[in-house]
Amino acid sequence: MENLIGIPMILTSICIFLDLFFNTEIRSNLASLAGDQPTSESGNYSRGIIILTIMMPLSVAMYLNKKKYNLAIVIFTLVTVIIILGPNNSSKIALICTLFSSLLIYFFGPRSFLCFGILSTTIILFLPILSTKVFPVMTNTFTGSGEFEISRKNNYYLPWQSISAAGSIIHRSLVWEYVGSEIYKKPFLGHGVGTSRLIGQNVILNVPNSEPKKAVSIGLKPLHSISIKGGIPLHPHNNFLEIWLELGMIGIIIITLIWIKVIKLGIRIRKNSHILGTGICSSIVTIFVICNLSFGVFQAWWMSIIAFIFLISNIFKESKI
Repeated sequence: MENLIGIPMILTSICIFLDLFFNTEIRSNLASLAGDQPTSESGNYSRGIIILTIMMPLSVAMYLNKKKYNLAIVIFTLVTVIIILGPNNSSKIALICTLFSSLLIYFFGPRSFLCFGILSTTIILFLPILSTKVFPVMTNTFTGSGEFEISRKNNYYLPWQSISAAGSIIHRSLVWEYVGSEIYKKPFLGHGVGTSRLIGQNVILNVPNSEPKKAVSIGLKPLHSISIKGGIPLHPHNNFLEIWLELGMIGIIIITLIWIKVIKLGIRIRKNSHILGTGICSSIVTIFVICNLSFGVFQAWWMSIIAFIFLISNIFKESKI
């Protein structure tokens, strides 16, 4: 089982590494063989990097469990380097959370994963409130050297960011607040499956400029005034908010019950196995992080990788070392 997952991960990681850093055009050549139109440059592999990020803790744990330490080190090193040097920021955040959670789950056992389960379930249930009341306050407030503070409602200045480099952080905060306000309109049944891309098409999200004098006074470069058309860019970039928006309270109750079952599965595996339990629980944590940062919940590839992780987890639920 470990080779069925690990060897393809190593080969895929090598291809992505060569494409990203040496522009070997492997992806383009494979696309040509499949009859697709090749690209002039290798793609950024964002989805592939996300999949590798999710699979890495499980794959490493499976090799460690079999005492195949060299292969575990190879996978961990390859995937980590790709994530750190690659273009996907969500995977970088997920990697940090994965490493931190792995240490906690390994040394503190099932109780640490239970705490994560309680926290994550609370976030799922209260996301509309968090997106409209908490996230805007966190985003709007910035203090530097005691001289620069922004805390006015609907002022999304982050002077240390540019809209091109880190605009996704600003944009997501705006989108999540807008989605939260739309959820309040139909909280029980939602707006319907697939309606995310139709809601707020003509809405303008404004990212105001910070006050130049105050920004310059602490050595910051102020943003230019930016307007973003569209309240939701195809989907909210948050799986649970999308379920809230499209399926309402009924949908979120169903997904919460499924999530609780997943948490119980992780706790059970961790009780039986230190290594496998840590790997599987860390992959679940990674899935949760990505769910809250990227992609639409109903994309086939995304649902498939989540289902695959849970299938493998179910296979190992009785494993012991």
